[in-house]
Amino acid sequence: MRHSLSARVVASLSSFSDAELDLVTAGSDIAFDRRWFRLLETIELGEVLLGSVELRYLIVEDGSRLVAVCPLLVAMSDRVYFGYSLDGLYFDSWQAELLRVDPSKAAALRVVEVVLAFYRRVLRGFGALAPGWVLAVSPIFARADIATAPLPDAERARVRAAAIEGIQAFAADLSLPACFYGVEEEAADLRRELAERDFTELFFAHDNLLVLPDGGLDGYLAQFRSERRRGIKREMQRPERAGLDVRAGASWSDDAGRIAELYELTARRYGDAFLRLSPEFWRAIERQLGESATVVKARLGSRLVGFAMFLHKRDLWAFKIGRDRAAVADGAGLHFALQFRESIRLARALGLRRIWFGLGGWRTKRLRGAVGYPLYNYLWLPRRRSKLLLLPYIRAFSGFARRELAFAERPSSVMKR
Repeated sequence: MRHSLSARVVASLSSFSDAELDLVTAGSDIAFDRRWFRLLETIELGEVLLGSVELRYLIVEDGSRLVAVCPLLVAMSDRVYFGYSLDGLYFDSWQAELLRVDPSKAAALRVVEVVLAFYRRVLRGFGALAPGWVLAVSPIFARADIATAPLPDAERARVRAAAIEGIQAFAADLSLPACFYGVEEEAADLRRELAERDFTELFFAHDNLLVLPDGGLDGYLAQFRSERRRGIKREMQRPERAGLDVRAGASWSDDAGRIAELYELTARRYGDAFLRLSPEFWRAIERQLGESATVVKARLGSRLVGFAMFLHKRDLWAFKIGRDRAAVADGAGLHFALQFRESIRLARALGLRRIWFGLGGWRTKRLRGAVGYPLYNYLWLPRRRSKLLLLPYIRAFSGFARRELAFAERPSSVMKR
């Protein structure tokens, strides 16, 4: 690098060519790919995330050459999907999740909720709880990263440092905390650099990761103990025996309305706090991502009764799923076929080894071979009073969550040792 680095925040990447962005994002996975960034700028992100959010990008330039991009969300706690809300994530949403994991804690959680309500009022009274935060995250994904151009390690570290400092300056100007949201455990360099710049590491959640052995479906089945293996084989055969036609394809615009309906039917089973993904969103995926997106559709006769959307580049991502439970018998094995059977077939066809099945549902997904993969949030608080009054609670919360969910990182007993 012959020029000094400069970092700035922009509202859009439209001034950069596809070639410029491809150079920076080529080594990143789909959540930080140029095509995903283009998609984000074609949708109403506020409608998707249930509130008023601002999408921004931190860019780093070496002279006039683009060398790094990091997507940002400015999210105010009372006007956004709970997962991207500072209040929602650390004060409101976790009790319901813990109750699903361990219903015996119901009485204790009622006491905790009363205490937390009082504590939150105290924090606000002292100005220690900010009304929102700046998230370094690829929206709709739960991942944080800085996409960088191909550079020697030392130069890449300089670029990442400039990006991190630029994000801190942007957040400080807004008097808001900054958070890298969903940093993967294996991102050792980024994690170290964030810690060096006063970001606090906090356990966030587990993604469910399936690493495929050699041998496709046969290799996958061989990992299980015999009784469980026989059960999975029977489950694999059920959809077709129930009259379902399940197959993968690269086109779905004509079915976008029904896909949006099926997604909402499934998401609403878990409450009203889910992303609103309109038919136009699903059409935008086909239009913008092209061959990096595949849909598996299940039909009963001519009627679409289920789908699973997969995105892929370096890994395979089980992005979203939807099914009409009223139209398909519970014993038809549709969910397994959509999410696991077809994802394994698709990964093998694409030459990919890792499949990400998303947050939540650990118990069921572990029984099918996935293991919890730790993700971390890295939080920077610009105010001293927040560090004194808020940070100890968030640290304690993070440690408690990691202990309660430690089982997710261990293979299920149905797997061979």
